[in-house]
Formats: sequence, C-alpha cells, structure tokens
Amino acid sequence: MLDKYLYDEPVEYKGLKIYPIRMRDFLEFNYSIGSLLLDKDSIPDINIINMTYYEFLMYLSTEIENAVDKPSYKLDMLLRICFNLDRDPVKTPILYGKYKNKLAFQINDVILTSRDFDEIKNIIVLQNEIETIDVNMKKETRDMLDKAKEAKAKMSGDKQCGLEDQMICLSIATGMSLDDIYNMTVRKFKRYIRRVDHKIHYEIYKTASMSGFVEFKDKNFPKHWMVDLDNNDKYGDVLVSFDSIAEKIEKV
Repeated sequence: MLDKYLYDEPVEYKGLKIYPIRMRDFLEFNYSIGSLLLDKDSIPDINIINMTYYEFLMYLSTEIENAVDKPSYKLDMLLRICFNLDRDPVKTPILYGKYKNKLAFQINDVILTSRDFDEIKNIIVLQNEIETIDVNMKKETRDMLDKAKEAKAKMSGDKQCGLEDQMICLSIATGMSLDDIYNMTVRKFKRYIRRVDHKIHYEIYKTASMSGFVEFKDKNFPKHWMVDLDNNDKYGDVLVSFDSIAEKIEKV
C-alpha cells in the first residue's frame, strides 16, 4: 500500500492531486497538521464520539473565538499546502458548507464529504509519515507512556537539535546542499535522518567490535546499517529495558 508514496509523487483523489510536503513548507505544515491529530474519541461525550472527524473539527471551531486557533483555520492552511493551492483564500477559495444536508467542502469543482475527508486525511498522514494517536490505547495509558518518554529523554541528557540544525547535520553528513534539502519531501527527510544516524552508529560499533578491545553481549549487535528501521511502536523504547548501549559491552 505504501508503494505509491515511494517516489514522492502526488496522489490523485477524485481528480484532485494531493502533494507530499517539501521541507521548504515544513513550518506551515507542522503548525497546520495539528488539525488532523486531535484526540476526538477520548472526549467523554457520546455526541462527539458519534461525529465524523470532519464534523468534530467544524463543531470545535464554533467553540473557539480566536480565528487562528480554530481547527478550521489550520485545516484550511493544510489543505492549501497539500493540494498545492494558492495560499490566498480570495484567489482560490475552499468552500465550506453543506451538501445534501451533510457538512462538506469544495475544492475547485469537487465536492468532498466527511467520508472523503477521512480518505484525504489518511493519504496526508501516510504521504508524510505523520505519527498519529493510537486509538486502541486508552488515553490514560498514552499519557503515562508520554511522561515516561519525557523522563527517559531527561535522564539521557540528550536533547535533539532543532529543525535548522537537523538540515545542516544532514548536509554535513551527506554532502547535499541545503537547497536540495529544502526541496526534499518531509517523508524522505525523516528517512534520511534516521538512516544516516543509524549508519554512523553502525560504523562506530562495528569498528569497536572488530578492534578486539570490546565484545558485545548481543551477538547480533550492531544491526547492519541497511536493516529495516521502520518501527510502528511509538512507545517501544519505553516499554523495553532501560539498559544503555554501554551496558551491552564487556571489556575483554
């Protein structure tokens, strides 16, 4: 299913093209993607639970006074980026209203329903490798594990650098120009960062193991730098042992 995202081509839906986000637009995208990541089903209100996600966004927007804080404002920005529309709503309006007495919206001449919105949401999430909420896990459990991740990060003392420095790091590690990185899709950027980081660590540990001065308890460590790095378990690192890499090493 993910093969269609391999080459960073736009995905067609009902005659409209949904484009993968480029790093050049990451800040706008990062702000607006929040409209797709609200925890609707954890709200203890049967009326909200029975709403479609799009209906929930529109409902929530009526409850918020500040325009820029409305999910509908963020959604409009997101759709303009993903459908490659003019950022000016006057030049290219997205129409929001009702169709056959159901909430709907219109892009160009295409009317889109709540069901269409669910499909579009799924495409955007997969196209840009967005981490979503695990609806099969209770909110209380997710909150507990999120706190555990924060605690682990503080214990390690390592704080990941910001986006600008991440792009610079990738440029240094690969020799790519910053312009090339700006035009890279978010999906490819994440994969490059993950792969380059793994390759560097692999080379360090492999050199150490071949030196004869150290031996790893785990004979399958380090994992080859081309091993599959896809991990669908967001909380895997806090559900396993907290042993550090250093504790895997025995001095000869």
